Formats: sequence, structure tokens, C-alpha cells
Amino acid sequence: MARVALAAVVVLIVSVHCSSGQNVTDELARGTNFLIPASCADPPLKQLFTGVHNIQPSPGFGSKIEVLCDQKYDKGGWIVIQNRLDGSVYFEREWAEYKDGFGNLKGEFWLGLDKIHEITYSNKYELVILLTDWSDTVKYAKYGEFRVAGEGEFYAIKKLGTFSGDTDDAMLMIEGTKFSTVDKNNELMGEGTCTTTNKGGWWYIDMTCGDSNLNGLYQNGGTGGTDMEVNFWAPIQGTDYGLKATRMMIRPKK
Repeated sequence: MARVALAAVVVLIVSVHCSSGQNVTDELARGTNFLIPASCADPPLKQLFTGVHNIQPSPGFGSKIEVLCDQKYDKGGWIVIQNRLDGSVYFEREWAEYKDGFGNLKGEFWLGLDKIHEITYSNKYELVILLTDWSDTVKYAKYGEFRVAGEGEFYAIKKLGTFSGDTDDAMLMIEGTKFSTVDKNNELMGEGTCTTTNKGGWWYIDMTCGDSNLNGLYQNGGTGGTDMEVNFWAPIQGTDYGLKATRMMIRPKK
């Protein structure tokens, strides 16, 4: 009886080991790892310096995502989804590039609409936008809850939440607006006016195009663009002058 019991234990251990090994194999095949932090606000990353790291917003479902974590601003924990600082990366791009992302995480970049959707649907996130003009004055705009739909809904902003900041709200009434690019017009009226005049990819409010265009043309020194084609935030400098730097960041709500 003792030998039978021992044999049963050995079989059980081997079975568990094989099962565990298969799970690890499947996990690696999916590019998933439950030990990877879900966001930049998780303790393993929150304790590190600002830099590029892997996160996995939906362990077991989505793949890991390489992101820039900002651990300096407002106690840290921020995932940077857009960064512009010197005009080195061109932002007038087509739908596929805005979907997948472009640029360099150590410089200027757009993280990608697919990634932004996955992250903001994995948890409740807030949004902050840092805006630097050409006199190096920094303003911020913060929104209480930021959620972006998937491609089937043209990456519409589903939630924006309550506004706060030291500038006026330039994304007023943008909730529900679909994303548009130079080759894919999702404006309600279907005329494509905003994608033509604003030279970027953004959530353009129909007819008026809205008071923000953070992916518009970059002007070195604040000159060189005309009207709404530049990267503007209207409450700061109107629509004629671009911004020196912008950084869009999201963080899980506490």
C-alpha cells in the first residue's frame, strides 16, 4: 500500500509539473507574464526612475507593452502616451501609424491608439496634459477619467471626466468624438475639413474642429505655421502659434 501511495504522489507531482510547464509555455507564446506590472503606478515601477519599461495592462489576455514611465510629475505613476519637444518627429501621418504608434520612446512619439485603448479599458485612468509655450511657461490640463474606444468605434473618446488645471479647457465637448487622420476622416458631417486644415491626427469636433490640435505641425521658435494647422492649445496662445512642448500622460485613478 505504501508503494502504491508513493507512486500516486510521484504521478501527481509529475502531472502538476507538466501542467505548470505547459502554462508557462502558453504564457510565453502569448507574450504574457503575470509578473510584469500592469502600469507605471505599480510598486515595482513606481520605485524606479523615469524611463522605458514593459507593462501588461491585461495579464493573460493582452501582450506586454513598452512604455515611457514618468515618475517625476505629481508623485509619478504616469504612462506617457504622447511626447513632443523639438519637432524631430513628423506627426502628419496616416491612420495605420496612429493606430500602431510611431517615434522613439526616448524622444518624440505617439504611443498608438490600440495601446491607449487597451490600457484605458483595463482600469480607470486619469489624463494630464503638460503644455509648454515658447517662453518656457508650463501649464497643465487634467481630466478625471480618460477612456478611448477600440478601432471598431474609431477610437472615440468614451470618457473624459471632470476638468481641472491652470489653463482653460480646450477639449470641451470632445467626449464622444472619433479620431481622424489625413487619410481617414471620421468627422460627423463627413467633409474632412479638420483633417485638411489641422495637419495631424486628433479628435476633431465637427465643423469648429475644436480648441486643441496637439498633433498638428511643429513650429520651431513658434513661427512658420498658419492658423489651425499648428500644434495649438487655444486658451494659451490662440490658434496661430504652436507650442514648444506637449506631454500627454495617463495614470490609474486611486
